[in-house]
Amino acid sequence: MLIDDAYIYLHIANNILDVGTAQYYPIVNNDSLLASSPLRMLILVPATALARIFTSNDYSFFTSQLTFVFSGLLTALLFLPWFWGKWQWFWAGMLFNGIMSVATLVTVWQMEGALLFWCIYTLAWLAVHKPLSAQVIRQIGYVSGLLLFSRPEYGFVTLLITYISLASSKHRWTWLLAYTRPLLIIAVVWILLAALLQVWFIPTSYLSKIMTGKLDFFSADFGDLLVDNISFYFFYNLLILTEESRRYITVMIIAVLGIYGVLLSRQHRFYLLYCIGFVLLTALLYHSPGNYLWYNENYFIAITTISFFVMMQTLLQQQKHYFLTGMSFILTMLLTVSGTSHRFFHIPVSYIEKNHIYENIAKHHQGHGLFKFPDLSITYISMMEIGVVSYLAGPTIWLDDKGGLAQAGTLEGTQQSSLAIFYPKRLLINGMPEIQTLCQRDQIEPCLLHDTWAMQSENPEKYVAYYFPQYKIGLNPKALAFMP
Repeated sequence: MLIDDAYIYLHIANNILDVGTAQYYPIVNNDSLLASSPLRMLILVPATALARIFTSNDYSFFTSQLTFVFSGLLTALLFLPWFWGKWQWFWAGMLFNGIMSVATLVTVWQMEGALLFWCIYTLAWLAVHKPLSAQVIRQIGYVSGLLLFSRPEYGFVTLLITYISLASSKHRWTWLLAYTRPLLIIAVVWILLAALLQVWFIPTSYLSKIMTGKLDFFSADFGDLLVDNISFYFFYNLLILTEESRRYITVMIIAVLGIYGVLLSRQHRFYLLYCIGFVLLTALLYHSPGNYLWYNENYFIAITTISFFVMMQTLLQQQKHYFLTGMSFILTMLLTVSGTSHRFFHIPVSYIEKNHIYENIAKHHQGHGLFKFPDLSITYISMMEIGVVSYLAGPTIWLDDKGGLAQAGTLEGTQQSSLAIFYPKRLLINGMPEIQTLCQRDQIEPCLLHDTWAMQSENPEKYVAYYFPQYKIGLNPKALAFMP
């Protein structure tokens, strides 16, 4: 299954290589940054350059898959220096990360899941296996900064836990300064790099995704990741889970992991931090955007990574009873991840056809954001999912983004949001000023904008893309049913 947002990152990486900017639509000089994980975006740049060496088409699905593979390897290499000389821990991390990748937890393969794993895994390693000193605290600060620029919400939780822990130590001022300095260095470097890449240093996607609604925690949608996939993989023909049972089973498994941490907290201070982090991450999930699968998966990656490290630690300390208990919970989580394999090995025809539709839409791009479809005048288009089409069409694409990622002002209430103070007003507009600029500059008459969306037809295995008149600037366009 291809995640459309993964191709938003790939499109930005291509723009950096081809145009020298991280702007999503360079043709309108829109300096919004759509990458919620800036570090993921930066890793994709060399990964894309490597993938292009082995392909003849810079904008193809095959190139994108190679890019994902190279990005995973580069992510591991980024954290290798912290494990230099301790190869057993590095290879254990590689193996565990590989298991999650093979099990097709999509955020590991296509999004920032690998970064999230390595950041948390490295932080746990530094906190437990290095005698605490100002130098080690400084290293923890650098990894915390990388986590903050990988997934800001998890970075915030880490900063909160670390500052509380350091403030209670007898070397508090020395260690707090050692921890803060790397964070400031990374922040300054990023602000300068964002200016060089011609984008605002705070991603507008933070604001857009918060405005799309909150996750219904422990709901059927949430349980789909944890429980439904297990039932699909093992008991699909034997067990039909109700929404209520999904809630209870999800709560039970997460509660058991929490209790495991409480038991371990009596043995070592690190396990107390495990408990605090577990509670904060669970509370954080209540405020995650509700329509993004990988936000659920990020939570499970974070919790499973911490639990995996705890299990390895108890094994080294020869606490066999804790190790066996932890192993049972880890196996539960890995079975959950493995249960998602049907999404990769048994991809519904609808997903494949949907991607083909988006590929066909991109083929009709004429440049400068204009599209020419059969029986339809040349037009601009509006879409809910902009990633795949943008990636395949190249740097001269322009789309009216109904999801509000590229044009945050499309979403109702954006300008009234408390987060709006962190953005210039020019980034809080919808797509209308941009299309008017394009029409005037390129002398397009009539200036048309058609609504585009991949909608499911009566046949559940078929997708049809419909083009409906959403807006008009000039002639009123007619609706068009279109299949590739």
